[in-house]
Formats: sequence, C-alpha cells, structure tokens
Amino acid sequence: MARSLNALLLAILLAATLTAQAQTGNTATSDEEPEQRWYQVELLIFEQKSDPDAIRETWPENIALAYPLNWTLLQTMDEYEQQQLQLQQDLEAEHETLFGDPQATTDNDEASAGEQAAQSNEQTPDVATAEEQENTGETVSEIPFILLDDSHKSLLDTAKRLQRKRQRVLFHSSWRQPFIQNDPEIPASIVIRGGQRYDDHHELEGSVALKLSRYLHLHTNLWFTRFTYNSGDNESLWPELPTPPDQLTLDENSLFANGKSTTSTDGFNLKLDAPGTDNLDQVFVADEIVLVKQSRRMRSKEIHYLDHPRIGLLIVLTPYELETNNNAEDNTDLQAVLAQ
Repeated sequence: MARSLNALLLAILLAATLTAQAQTGNTATSDEEPEQRWYQVELLIFEQKSDPDAIRETWPENIALAYPLNWTLLQTMDEYEQQQLQLQQDLEAEHETLFGDPQATTDNDEASAGEQAAQSNEQTPDVATAEEQENTGETVSEIPFILLDDSHKSLLDTAKRLQRKRQRVLFHSSWRQPFIQNDPEIPASIVIRGGQRYDDHHELEGSVALKLSRYLHLHTNLWFTRFTYNSGDNESLWPELPTPPDQLTLDENSLFANGKSTTSTDGFNLKLDAPGTDNLDQVFVADEIVLVKQSRRMRSKEIHYLDHPRIGLLIVLTPYELETNNNAEDNTDLQAVLAQ
C-alpha cells in the first residue's frame, strides 16, 4: 500500500513538473521578438494608352485624397547618409543646449567636463553613416527602403516595351524591406511620386502599403492627375491635392490650419477647400484626378498586375536573405597578425 501511494505521489509530482516546464517554455517563446522576413520589392507603374475624352465622364469628382498617418519614404543612399548626419548634428546641438559646450570649460572644471562627456555618451545615441556601418559589418542591404540600382530590377525589359508602345512609365523603383507575419501593427505606407512635375505636385502621387499574413498583401492609395494651365477662371470641382507628408509644416499638419479642417480618421491633410478657391499663385491646376484604391493578395516570386483604365501597376516581391558581412572580424584578425 505504501509503495502504491509513493508511486502515485511521484506521478503527481512529475506531472506538475512537466506542466510548469511547458508553461515556462510558452512564456519564453512569447517573450521572443517576432521573426522578420525580408523581401526585395520592385514596383512599376505606367500610364495606360487610352483616349482621355472617351472615359472622362466616368470619374467622380467628390473624392477624398489623403496620405496615411504612418508613412515612410524611399531614399537613395546619399539621402540616407545626409539624414543620419543631420540627426547626429541635431542631437549634438540639443546636448550642448542642455549641458553646455565641453570645449568651453576651464581647467578648474575638468572633472565636471568629464562628467558631462560621460552623460553625453549615455544620452546621445550613436548614429552611424554608411561608411561606419560598412566598417562595423552592417551592410547597405540591412537598411530598409533604400532605392536599389538598375542591376536589381527584373522588369527593365518590360518597361522598355511599355515605352515603345507609348505607355509612359511613371514610377519604377526597387527596394528591400522587412515584414513580420501577422503583425497587428499597421504597416508604414510608402509615399509614391512619379511622372512629370507641375508646381509642387507630380502626376502620380499617393502611397502603397505592403503586409504579410498567410499571403503578401498590397493596398494602393494612388491618384493620377491631369494638369492644365491656370487661366484664372478655372472652375473645377476637383479637390485640392494634399501636400506630401514630408513637406508638411507644423501648422499644415495641425487639426485646423487656416480655419479649415485638414485631418481625417484615415489620414491627414485633406485640404477640403471649396470649389472655386483662388489658386492664382499656381501655374497649373488639376483638370482631372483619378483615385486608384485597390487591394491584391500576392505570392512571392510572381509578377502581379493591377489593371485600371488610367494606370497599370506591376509588382514582384522576392524573398531576400540578409547578407553576413564579416569585414569587421576579418580586419580585426588582420590587425592582430600585423601587430605580432
């Protein structure tokens, strides 16, 4: 009887131990950061060859144009480096305002200056340039939303064929970005500008958003505008084009700018000016605006086409493995050998 009781107690203790281990394992798994999956994206947008007058009456004029609240820009490497340099300078200027200039301290304040320098190192984050990233082992491929050169584009021949058919290419770029599968956060939309420029706007503007769940998903929020010369008596019902988010000032991005609401629940800067607003300071005005809002479920490594009477869109996403750069370790080993 005692032996059976001991066996029962041992079984209960073992079950409790296994349950605790399972719970601990689940907790550890949930605390881990979600895995990022990188893709290389190529996006080609072109103007369809069509008769504008034949389909002019089909486009509604009571449309709302807005950029999303969560957005990002595609940048060249030079633009990225300049941005990082400006950020570093802003941080240094802010530190100097808070703690003073260490170079201005006297000999009697050397200890205090040393303490301030230590605080500077703790409070000012390091912002590395591309050259520093290369020396430390970080490669350009690890920086998201950097525009890639033509050697990374697979749709160049397609773009040439479109041009020969007089279907103007408005936008053609390639970049890399990370995804988190089933991420509950709203992904940052990518600001798009393409085509010819008229005053402060381009023919093609708006944004696209990409998301990864079981499939890849594309959401477009684009508008294609035909411009005409501003004669001063243009009476149009088309809404005013919103200012690109990277060009907004604080006043323009406020809830009420110049007495007019410029913010919506879906985005900002709607600029709901009444028809007939005085735009004499503009050389060009909108003669037609076509809003292209579409969604598409996609698979990787396949070219997907979004059709529209005004513009066409081709997109392909390819899984990308981050490169491992061991330059820093190799340089360290070389220096050690030379020092011997």
